[in-house]
Amino acid sequence: MKEKYATALLVCFAAIISIWRFSFTAEGLFIFLWLCILIRIAVTDLLSMHIPDRYIFCLFAVSGLSLFVLPDAAPGDRLLGLVSVSLPMILADLLVPGGFGGGDIKLMAAAGFFLGWRKNLLAAALGLLAAGIYSGYLLASRRAGLKDAFALGPFLCGGISTALVAGDQLVIKYPLL
Repeated sequence: MKEKYATALLVCFAAIISIWRFSFTAEGLFIFLWLCILIRIAVTDLLSMHIPDRYIFCLFAVSGLSLFVLPDAAPGDRLLGLVSVSLPMILADLLVPGGFGGGDIKLMAAAGFFLGWRKNLLAAALGLLAAGIYSGYLLASRRAGLKDAFALGPFLCGGISTALVAGDQLVIKYPLL
C-alpha cells in the first residue's frame, strides 16, 4: 500500500516538473508520459528486481509517437542512441554474466531511442554513478557483500529522468558528452 502512495506522489512531482520545465506543450506531455512510466519501472524493479516488457513497450510506443511531434532528436541520432548504451551493456553482460539484467539493457535501448545518443550516455553515466555510490555504501556499512545484487533500474530511471529534464543544459554546458 505504501508503494501506491509513493508512486502517486512521484507522479504528482513528475507533473509539476513537466509543467514547470516544458509548460503545456507536446514536449511536456511526452516528458510527463516518460516520467510516469519510469516511475512505474523504478517502483516495480525495486520491489521485484524485474522490469516487465510491457513497460519497455510503452516507452518505445511513446518514443515512436514522439517522432511525429518532437523534431528535436533526428532519427539517426535516435537510432544511434538505441545502441549507444545497450550494446556495451550486452557486451559487459557477456563478460560478466548477470552483471546487467535484460530489463536494464532494454530500458537503456528505449531511453536511447527517445533521448538520442548524447543524452542517453549522460543518463547511463548518472545512473551508474548513483548505483556505484549506493553499492559502495552497502559494502562499507556491511549491509551487502560482493556477491549480493540490487535493483539497477531505479538508478537508471533517475539518470534518464535527469537527462529528460536537464539533459539539454548539461550536454551544452559539458560538450564532451
